[in-house]
Amino acid sequence: MARRNGKWAISQGGYEVGKSHFKYIVFIHTGFLVSLFMEVGAGANPPTWWMVPCIILILSQFLRYWCIYSLGPYWNTRIYIVPESGLVKKGPYRWYSHPNYLVVMTEFVVIPLITYFRNILGT
Repeated sequence: MARRNGKWAISQGGYEVGKSHFKYIVFIHTGFLVSLFMEVGAGANPPTWWMVPCIILILSQFLRYWCIYSLGPYWNTRIYIVPESGLVKKGPYRWYSHPNYLVVMTEFVVIPLITYFRNILGT
């Protein structure tokens, strides 16, 4: 979807910004996922209250798909500027400029809570 939307943005006269830092974003996300597998491999187990962060994670995914739906062809994992298109002001973008960033931050907090803190807190 990102590739298709990127091609569409370029066909509309759009251009990518921040291209040089995209590799670092991919590196951080990959490192995050690798660290989760390492935690589980080291014996991390879900805490008794694992359902709370799991529900928060599921709810955050509804926000993510609301973002994708609201942006339509403008949605992308990269940053494209389409001249004279204006800002999208529907869906969650009516209230918050970058709601998908909120989803990513939520994932970075709650996914480790599902497994990691049992070992720290002894619960």
